[in-house]
Amino acid sequence: MITWIRSLITFIGFLFIYLIITPVMLISTVLLTGSWYRNVTIAWSKILVGWMRIGAGIDYRIIGAENLQYLKERPHFIISNHQSALETLIYTIILPPHSFVLKKELLYIPFFGWGLAKAKPIAINRKDGKNALKQISTQAKERFAEGRSVIIFPEGTRVPFGQVVPFKKGGFIVAKQLAAPVLPMAINSGIAAPKGRFLKEPGIITIVIGKPIESESLSTAELAKETERWIRGHIVPTLNVKKEATEAELRALTATEVEVK
Repeated sequence: MITWIRSLITFIGFLFIYLIITPVMLISTVLLTGSWYRNVTIAWSKILVGWMRIGAGIDYRIIGAENLQYLKERPHFIISNHQSALETLIYTIILPPHSFVLKKELLYIPFFGWGLAKAKPIAINRKDGKNALKQISTQAKERFAEGRSVIIFPEGTRVPFGQVVPFKKGGFIVAKQLAAPVLPMAINSGIAAPKGRFLKEPGIITIVIGKPIESESLSTAELAKETERWIRGHIVPTLNVKKEATEAELRALTATEVEVK
């Protein structure tokens, strides 16, 4: 009952933010560019994540934050599993300048999509695989030239926690073409906010950030397999980890060896 009430409060808060605050922030972005616009998107994401913390009791922590330094040295392909909409908000907050690869339909959502379009995403038609790959390659090269990393969710959609969808190879093909390193990230947000489910589970989401995987020394298949193996093996299986858990205790939960075919 308490979880249901907190989920309802969270929903009402999100509705208020979406209908009242989001349009105001979107209007303000018309006059903003560059770092000013990025500051607005980060602030908007922090408001939503902050309300999720207050309303639903969902917080997050990071393991391997020191590996974010590599993104400041050169752009990477950031490869992550995808379980809920929360990672989009959290990644906006914690990562240096970046562009998401996403389905173009998201740009048509009122307010949200319009603001998203200004964040320089790589919007693709997922039904047109061959041209989508060309789009990713061409636009990723442009984003890299601007110093922006590119985030790809290779599962192609949000996948419920505990389910496995093989990683699509497109992002890895482009990483090889551009000789770009891959930075793997694992997240367990699907336990807290499952796709299509109203009820939210309180607890602490864990994001694990790995060291870069150099693409030049591996084949496309090897790069995809190694990245998927790392991500699958570093998804923390629970939200019920005490806030004061040590780094060693957290890492012990993500030491799973996973076989990827």
